[in-house]
Amino acid sequence: MRATIFQIVPPPGSVIVNLAALYADRQFCEAMQSRFAEIPSFDDGAGSYWDIEQEVVLEIDTVEQADIYSMGGESSDFDTLMLVTAFLAFGPDMTKAQWDEFRNRAESLRHEAGKRWLDPDAFRRSLARVQQHVPRLLEKKRAQDAAKATQRVD
Repeated sequence: MRATIFQIVPPPGSVIVNLAALYADRQFCEAMQSRFAEIPSFDDGAGSYWDIEQEVVLEIDTVEQADIYSMGGESSDFDTLMLVTAFLAFGPDMTKAQWDEFRNRAESLRHEAGKRWLDPDAFRRSLARVQQHVPRLLEKKRAQDAAKATQRVD
């Protein structure tokens, strides 16, 4: 899962759904409570967050990089990350002693795996590191597109 949070002033007529307005509506809340069993993934969404979410769904033509507030995603579970990392560190001949020590030393980091959001400053730093590669990647993409176009003509 990858997600992006935008922070913009909605252009007139662009709001499709305003969650704060929905949760302020008594009839909406009563209907949701009475039919929660019919709502897919209810416990992962509205059933967990209710009115603490202040999201707005917009229909807009473009967003700018400056509109991005944060990005997030979800890593593999901790045990999978541990196995992959241990394999990279010790190779296929890892001993049980190496595995046990590795796992014990990393156990305090278990809470770091899973869903995470970058704070706005961390997002900006990450974006700055990625941006230095954009010209090279754009050129690579142009070359790939040109090669595909040439293949179609042949």
